[in-house]
Amino acid sequence: MRIHESRPAKVFRLLCQALIWVYVAFGSRVFYRLANNGCIAKTVEAATISIATYMMLMWSFTWEPNRKLVSLINALIQCDQKYFPGDTYKCKPKDWVMQLMLYFIAFGIGFGGPLDIARFFLEPCAPPFFGSMVLNCQECGDIDRSEIAWWVWIAIPLIDIYPIVTILHSGLFYICYVQFVSIYTLLALIDDLHNRSSNLRNIGTPSFTIYSSLSVLEILINAVGRYKIVPVALSVGPIVEVIALFAVIKWHSVFPILGVCSFVLIFCVQLAGLLFFESVAAQVMTRSEELLTSWRRNVGIETVKRKYLKSFKPMKVTFASNYVDKLTVLVTQDFCLNQIVSLLIMYQ
Repeated sequence: MRIHESRPAKVFRLLCQALIWVYVAFGSRVFYRLANNGCIAKTVEAATISIATYMMLMWSFTWEPNRKLVSLINALIQCDQKYFPGDTYKCKPKDWVMQLMLYFIAFGIGFGGPLDIARFFLEPCAPPFFGSMVLNCQECGDIDRSEIAWWVWIAIPLIDIYPIVTILHSGLFYICYVQFVSIYTLLALIDDLHNRSSNLRNIGTPSFTIYSSLSVLEILINAVGRYKIVPVALSVGPIVEVIALFAVIKWHSVFPILGVCSFVLIFCVQLAGLLFFESVAAQVMTRSEELLTSWRRNVGIETVKRKYLKSFKPMKVTFASNYVDKLTVLVTQDFCLNQIVSLLIMYQ
């Protein structure tokens, strides 16, 4: 499977992305205006949505469509056809958890547009959306609804919904439907190889060949997300989670009901994504280490095979020069809890 992008298509794609960046930049001006006016709750609301938006834009902006991604998808298809022919793979309970999480994130993506439209009709100057940029909003976002013309009630939601849905879809596609799915597939293949090798007679060249193939798949997965997707998720994701939960706890009585729903949705998506990604990535390393250890402890393996085993290393999900281990998820959530408590104490 190959992909080719013509020059006009590339220009059109970059133009659309540039317009979305302009939209987000104007939304950031609302954030500074609210901060200068002393509207703390509205400022936090605008900051949370802006940071989450920038994070998703960083995942998708100027992405070469999609040379590394195509190689990864080809490898996933070949692994599926080679090691699970005829749909022989049976879903396990944790597989259903994976599917439910993807359904939840897909629901969040689809719910973003209607939620924004409903939010505009309830609060036309809700930051940092388009209404707060062009309407004659007062210091903290109040406005006389009778001043808004009838056609504005139609035009602003139509202008708003395209960049919001595009940002949600493009941003979450790579982290959810590429990184999550590919890493979980790698873990499923490692578990299947571990089960096959439970019988000592199955330990040999075929198992080693499979592990070598999975090592290539690991390299392709890391090539897609190592320098952009995973670092952004692990660095910006906890910040969004902290601010969203802090805003809900501190100012839930100030925000309208749809504003509270927006923050709860952002928090839940961030929490579920971080927990799932970090735990599955850690299991890839743990299960591959257990597999190699069980092979090396098998005294029945010949000397030649032992030398072959020395070339194998545990698989890791890397970001920059680091990797995800089994303590990463605990460190991340401990950081989030400490920051939330600190913010609540500071602003009590």
